[in-house]
Amino acid sequence: MMYHAASFARHDWEAVLVGYDDTPLMPSLLETPHIHPRPIASPPKLVMRLPWIIRAPVRILYQIISVLQIALFTLPVHPEVIMVQNPPSIPTLALACFITHFTKAKLIIDWHNTGYSILAMRTGEQSVLVKIAKWFESFYGKKAYAHLFVTKALEKFLADEWALE
Repeated sequence: MMYHAASFARHDWEAVLVGYDDTPLMPSLLETPHIHPRPIASPPKLVMRLPWIIRAPVRILYQIISVLQIALFTLPVHPEVIMVQNPPSIPTLALACFITHFTKAKLIIDWHNTGYSILAMRTGEQSVLVKIAKWFESFYGKKAYAHLFVTKALEKFLADEWALE
């Protein structure tokens, strides 16, 4: 996403990077006046020590509150485009659709994988959570204005599976 933001900035677009601050920004981004980093609040360390089944929903709640706070109260510009990387799918895609609905911005999804397939590695492919996550990702993924795919294989899979282009 940093490379996308740098590309937007080279074309004099204002780019707001919203994400966890555990990965430092590329030094060139820090020197660019068109880049506006906004860190997402992380849950307290105590929460991160809890079992995954408890930690995951709490982390999602923190993401929702933090992203909405950034989108509704601290964006320095009115967005024309909102670009998100997938995964994470939950709650990212629903939040992006919610925000684009109210701002009339266009949603672009940069697909690196499917979130449900990563979840399946943890819970098993037949898990109810995986079935819900797959529906969620398909439903909100189809609402995007445009899609970028990290590989031709992923593009073909999502074109066949969900008719994404």
